[in-house]
Amino acid sequence: GLAFYGFYKYFTSIEIMSARMELLNEGNFGGRTDLNSIVFQTFMEHPMGVGLNAICEEIGKHYNHNKTPHNLFLYMLSAGGIFAFILVVIIFISIIVYVWKESKKTNRVLPILLLIAVTIDSLKSGAALTCNINYIYLAISMTLAATPKLQFQKTSS
Repeated sequence: GLAFYGFYKYFTSIEIMSARMELLNEGNFGGRTDLNSIVFQTFMEHPMGVGLNAICEEIGKHYNHNKTPHNLFLYMLSAGGIFAFILVVIIFISIIVYVWKESKKTNRVLPILLLIAVTIDSLKSGAALTCNINYIYLAISMTLAATPKLQFQKTSS
């Protein structure tokens, strides 16, 4: 408990982290609530999308620097428009269905857990499109789901 308290005190003493913690305490989830509002409003004004760079610039108008949306789905909705969003959702659902079906056949839980981790990261990360680890997790998840378990047989000697 004492180590955690010390880490917390150090962590909150860093200026940027302290500001983010205050936003969390106010229920703003590290500024993501405001960020998501800006991104969704941009989509409402431009339902066909504004482009990958333009959405970052649009967010930058409200902050001191350009930022990416911290949600893959809102990013696609605002940058690529409704058609890009639908495409991403179809691909994502297809992967979920594939991993679920294959995991049931092989009776494995790890692929589903990896998929849940990627989904959570996609909902909260600003680097969901460029983070290679997400693609690695997806590949591992799909491979593990489709690979049959190795069966070892006892040999009589």
